Amino acid sequence: METLNKLYDQDDIANAVSGADIDGDVWTEEEFSNLILDEESPPKKKLKRSPKSMASQFQTRLEKEMVKHVQKARENAAVHERAHQHKVPDHWNMSTETKREWLEPRVPRMGLSADGVPIVLHLPQIIHERGHDELYSALMEYGSVVPLQIGAGADKKKRDKEDAYHVVEGQLAGNTKLVTVWHAVGHKFSAGATLVHRLKLLNVRLNSALRVLDPPQYEAMLKFQVALQTKYAHVKAMDAIDGLLWEGRSLQYNRQTPLHPDSTDPPQAWVALVAFVLAFEDGQRVSIAHFTHQSLWEEMGIALPY
Repeated sequence: METLNKLYDQDDIANAVSGADIDGDVWTEEEFSNLILDEESPPKKKLKRSPKSMASQFQTRLEKEMVKHVQKARENAAVHERAHQHKVPDHWNMSTETKREWLEPRVPRMGLSADGVPIVLHLPQIIHERGHDELYSALMEYGSVVPLQIGAGADKKKRDKEDAYHVVEGQLAGNTKLVTVWHAVGHKFSAGATLVHRLKLLNVRLNSALRVLDPPQYEAMLKFQVALQTKYAHVKAMDAIDGLLWEGRSLQYNRQTPLHPDSTDPPQAWVALVAFVLAFEDGQRVSIAHFTHQSLWEEMGIALPY
């Protein structure tokens, strides 16, 4: 409930659960009619929802919203290369690659391979402004208390380069990992636990999107999560406040990711990328790559169904 209170006030949550619009306080016809007092039938006494019940219903609404977003993206599916416009960026890190932008960046879209296989799902603006501000604040607070790495130290596969980061005085720059399977103690663990708790509603959105987008991978990741919790007690403890199906996050501050293959990931698995501050300009940029590693799937004896 703490996270919900930070994102929305109690009236917002109640309206969301009942069907009213969060930002506009729009009443449904049924809710509006309940405000009219009838002399022959006294108004019914409303049952007060518990915070746990309200949070559960709010989560259900988020899940339904994600279903609609993915369905909309399927309606706008196109071969990936045809869904972009290409141009060379006019800012730092010009040597990295050609910049790709969606032709209609505010429309949910699905990018397909030449043979029609979904390879990219783009869901813009799925997080409301207040939610965006809360998540951005959570990531900035975490990045301020843990060590950030730039260059080879940030990537054992040596795919990372120093010129991929925009280093500006007063802004964070670098990369750090937050992986539930890895052991961590002390201050970093405490900060990580606080962060994953504040990412709870983002986790709901990502898990729900995967469930609709790729049911076989979703079901496999549920089994994978249970296997990890069974083998590693600390994973079960972290998942009690986390719940994300991907076991790893890469938190990237002021980084423009170079073109690279993710050789450690299952070849056909989905990776979830979330960016805050969309343009590579003078403002602070933060992004999260949610990943899963093939080596852990092999360790758990579980395989994706394709």
